[in-house]
Amino acid sequence: MKQKYIIHIILLIVITFVSCNSKSSNYSRSNTSHLDHLYEEIQVDGTEMAIIHIYSEYPDYHYVGAENEGVACVDDVARALVLYVKDFEYNGNVESLRKSKQLAKFIIYMEAEDSTYYNFVFEDGKINKTFRTSISGFQWWMWRALWALGEAYPTIKNDDEVLASEMLKLLDNGFSKTIKHYKISDLTDSENGITFPNWLPGESGIDQTAVLIMGLSSYYKINKSDDVLKLINELSNSVLTVQIGSNDNYPYGAFLSWRNVWHAWGNLQSYSLLKSYEINMDEKYLNAALQEINGFYKYLNDNKYYNEIFFKNNNGLIEDISKSKYPQIAYGIRPMVYACLEAYKITNDEKYAIQAGNIAQWLFGDNDLGKSLYNSETGICFDGISLEDQINMNSGAESTIEALLSLLEIEQNQVAKKSLMEYINK
Repeated sequence: MKQKYIIHIILLIVITFVSCNSKSSNYSRSNTSHLDHLYEEIQVDGTEMAIIHIYSEYPDYHYVGAENEGVACVDDVARALVLYVKDFEYNGNVESLRKSKQLAKFIIYMEAEDSTYYNFVFEDGKINKTFRTSISGFQWWMWRALWALGEAYPTIKNDDEVLASEMLKLLDNGFSKTIKHYKISDLTDSENGITFPNWLPGESGIDQTAVLIMGLSSYYKINKSDDVLKLINELSNSVLTVQIGSNDNYPYGAFLSWRNVWHAWGNLQSYSLLKSYEINMDEKYLNAALQEINGFYKYLNDNKYYNEIFFKNNNGLIEDISKSKYPQIAYGIRPMVYACLEAYKITNDEKYAIQAGNIAQWLFGDNDLGKSLYNSETGICFDGISLEDQINMNSGAESTIEALLSLLEIEQNQVAKKSLMEYINK
């Protein structure tokens, strides 16, 4: 008995050692546990669907709604839909596929009569149709809804053709409406000597435009319409007009986000241009995106990132009007991770995959505070660095999903994953 006991103890030690060693290098950092906590299935007028609660607060991470808005929104459900679909595609997680279908039903529910979208629902499931961040129209949440539906459609079609047909109907109607709404124009406006187009979503919303391009690019794989391709090209051309600086001159190829402002959150301009390039193979889109990635992204990384910069044109030189470092959030990191990984996919240059891994290190402590914002044991991502000495320890949907989207994609790229893991394990 004693000998068997000793052998049993030795086996446990060996198993524990192997498990810990494997965990340090091979286990997934993309842990959906906290997102699963934010996920809730509901029923509205007899229709089953799912929501993602927008906020959860430290220390017990109970749900919190937003006054005047509601408890869940298309913005977050769209992100989660993409995340769960990708988790199924990459990892074969059947439960993630089931959840993605429930989330797609929520987006279907949120379509307005004119094929645009409302954003928020209240606790009873009723749609908030009046508050400014929820009214229907050509808004952020419409672009995110269409992007998510387009990304998820091929996978869901293989599993549920009835649901997929509803999704395709929304895509057809939404993009048909969008194509008719945006009349290509050369109209511009200017501020502090910087010129920008003013016929885009949000008038001069290059940030919104990037998400629209992403959605159109996904849709074009489903419906290779000349009208869709034309709008992709025209919107991409508008993004090119707001690239400032050069390889040698500040701000090194940055794309403005809105008017004369750059902000980190939603800075998907380079990624959207790379998606355009994959469709039309126009080198100007590739070159412009790589200029920002090589120049401005490096500048941001070297300076431990910024939140927002206001620019002016001073006799041909681009200068700062003001610059703020905080808050810094996961939604400011994921766009750069996506762009770098896409650049690697196109060029096969490992430096871009390494750069993606380096940028994602922000989540694990490569930031001004030297503290990890994401916990791979719980899947909790803090809501950001609020001030130079303060972390917001709440963990809402946006931060959680943006961190997971970054990590899930990095784990599909061994070069990027190695770059990240070397930092985590040092």
